Amino acid sequence: LGSPREPILFARTAAAGPQQGAAGVEPQRAPLRLFNTAEYLRLMAPAGQDSPLGAFTTGSNVVHSVAFADLHVPGEHAINGKRAAAELQLVHLPKNGDPAIVVAVLLDLPQDGTDVENPWLSSILQALPAPQKQGVAQAPAAGLGALHPALQLGSAEEYFRYDGTLTRTPCRAAQWYVLDQRGR
Repeated sequence: LGSPREPILFARTAAAGPQQGAAGVEPQRAPLRLFNTAEYLRLMAPAGQDSPLGAFTTGSNVVHSVAFADLHVPGEHAINGKRAAAELQLVHLPKNGDPAIVVAVLLDLPQDGTDVENPWLSSILQALPAPQKQGVAQAPAAGLGALHPALQLGSAEEYFRYDGTLTRTPCRAAQWYVLDQRGR
């Protein structure tokens, strides 16, 4: 992998984390479409709706909305030879055909002997459709911040960057940002 670079900034949405709407009212959680391919789980907004998975910038101050997220178990990336228990890939697909932009969030099991469940991941897994099926779930109330400190804080300064391709369809060129710190 490459070397650490400029911070990645994450925008908060109903799925990204708690936020206050007009008059201090929390916005309604948006629906997510879930596709269980039997190899990975794909999460995306219903057709014609904005993504409830949020957005990020990668140093250019251009906002990249997340078109879909893929959850892989085990993770696909390894850092220092250690593969994560799971990996959430937040994918932006530019409309002009430029390479996709992917932020990979590596997730590990708790190491402290506790059996604490991740509230965001648990709510997605409760709505998990059967293999080769699809379903709909509400964006979890916990928000993506429950997965990783960078998503909660709104930025990540330590990550690896490389050029490659998406690992699943649509297989196209991609700029990868793999967060160095692992979440749970």
